[in-house]
Amino acid sequence: MNLDLPDFAVRGTRGIDLFRRREDATQRRARFVCIATVLVPDSDGNDATAPAAGLRGPDGRFMTCHEPGARRIAPALWQAVARFEQDSLLHQPFALGDAPGYPSDMASGAMMGLFPYVEFLRERLLAEMTVTRLRNAMQQDADAAARHDPAELSATLRLALDYNMIPQGAALWPVLYPLLAARAAAQGLPQGLADTTGYALRLLGDLRLRAGGAEAAAQALELFEAALRLGENPFRRRRAIEAAAAAGRHDACRRHLLAWPGDQPLPDDLRARAQHLDIPAPTAAASAPIRSGPTA
Repeated sequence: MNLDLPDFAVRGTRGIDLFRRREDATQRRARFVCIATVLVPDSDGNDATAPAAGLRGPDGRFMTCHEPGARRIAPALWQAVARFEQDSLLHQPFALGDAPGYPSDMASGAMMGLFPYVEFLRERLLAEMTVTRLRNAMQQDADAAARHDPAELSATLRLALDYNMIPQGAALWPVLYPLLAARAAAQGLPQGLADTTGYALRLLGDLRLRAGGAEAAAQALELFEAALRLGENPFRRRRAIEAAAAAGRHDACRRHLLAWPGDQPLPDDLRARAQHLDIPAPTAAASAPIRSGPTA
């Protein structure tokens, strides 16, 4: 089934998550990816932990973009947020075991808008089961955690990130970081294992960075720096810069800006950050030649 559905919104841990449905031909099923989040201000009305890569909306709220393409379709994403907030069917409480209480508004024809959410619920439940199974296995047996298949670990972390499972990232951090960091520091790591380990570090770092707050950002910075030790690429370097800034680590932010791959142009938002730190833009964009490495 190949459906061209608009992006849709779901309330998440830190605000309103915006999801995109993608066909997975290899699995003959759909997958959903969180591409942006509209942040809910804290009790003082501040959203200071929002990364610089985000966008201020027409109502003053802040949208942080998890995928580069999300910035280009920001007006459509704000419309998806408005549809979500205005659709009373999406906010009607009900129990899965109580069929008479299911949302119903047949006269308005709005029921069709529920079908993406029905499919999303099924896929998210399967993802939650997979991530929870990994978390339980890691927490119960440290030796088994060390032997866990790296590719399967990365695939599970990818699921957690796709569905923006921020609490799962917080639970996995103390278990996975020591294991992954030790593996990253090992001498003579085979290239395939280095790639999957670096990818897992980056995914876990993304989950911690999305949690907000200086402590989680500092943890994310450690993860991104470990990933960079296994292979340089602009994506990981950008994440390290964003995490350092969110953690208030100006020294680390400056260091990573100066280490930006020399054959890659410095994006405008990072160039502005470099200028804020009194790093001349040409200097910030210059570095040692980029080593061949992973793409994520």
